Parts: sequence; structure tokens; C-alpha cells
Amino acid sequence: MKCQGDFYLYGRFWVILLLLWILLLLWLSSLLWLLLPLLLLLSLLLLLLLLLLLLLFLLLVLLLLLLLMLLLLLFLLLVLLLLLLIPPLSLLRLLLLF
Repeated sequence: MKCQGDFYLYGRFWVILLLLWILLLLWLSSLLWLLLPLLLLLSLLLLLLLLLLLLLFLLLVLLLLLLLMLLLLLFLLLVLLLLLLIPPLSLLRLLLLF
């Protein structure tokens, strides 16, 4: 009979421990549900930051392309100005050299 009583107390101990474990898991899951909007907000902010960095990078590339185009235009205008300043006969001689 003593063994049955010990088994009963031992079994009750494990049931109480299992219930405490389930309560701990429920409490942790409720904490996770409380943290979920914060994690979602943090991920959205991170995504917004990445999009902003991508936009800045694209803007930088566009500015560099614009600068390159302006330099090319300046070079072409300089060549046109030199061609206008050279007399036509010397221009013809230059073309005949090539």
C-alpha cells in the first residue's frame, strides 16, 4: 500500500510540474504575442531603411550619370568652338591628315 501512495504522490508531482510547465509556456507565448507587434514594427522600419538606402544609391547613380553627360556636353561644345575658330582651309587640312 505504501508503494501505491508514493506512486500517487509522485504522479501528482509530475502532473503539477506539467501544469506549471504549460502555464510557463502560455505565459511565454503571451509575452511573444505582446512582442510580435514590436518585432513587426522593427522589421518594417528596417525595410524602410533599406528602401531609403536603395533610393539614395539610385539618386547617387543618377547624379553621376548627369555629371558625366554634362562633362560630355561641355567637351562637345569645346570641340565645336575650336572647330568654329579654326579657318576652313586649315580645317580641311586637318581632315585630310586623317
